[in-house]
Amino acid sequence: GGPVHGKGFCFPAGIMPAYNLPDAEGNARLPCNCAPLYKWYLEPLMSSEQKDSMLGAAPKVDSKNCGRLMGGVKKDCDPRTVGGCVWTAEDLAKDPSAWEQRQELYWERQR
Repeated sequence: GGPVHGKGFCFPAGIMPAYNLPDAEGNARLPCNCAPLYKWYLEPLMSSEQKDSMLGAAPKVDSKNCGRLMGGVKKDCDPRTVGGCVWTAEDLAKDPSAWEQRQELYWERQR
């Protein structure tokens, strides 16, 4: 758990739109243990024009990787693992108070 609806502060990931905005598959890059501060606190204050302008910052689907292997080959993340677990669109759509009961995020339930 953590201080923000059961989730932790993760700077800069918690406030940077690139981590918080879902890609075309609906997955954000924000780790499961981090509070989506952008989604919960910044986005509600934005106009629809401001929100639309943020779409260009959304990650590309092929950007999900967990670093590189020896030889420089990209290593794909497995969202079912602790280090690869990320917020989905379904998770981001829930009210922040839902996480105070220590509910598991989508990928945490798939383990």
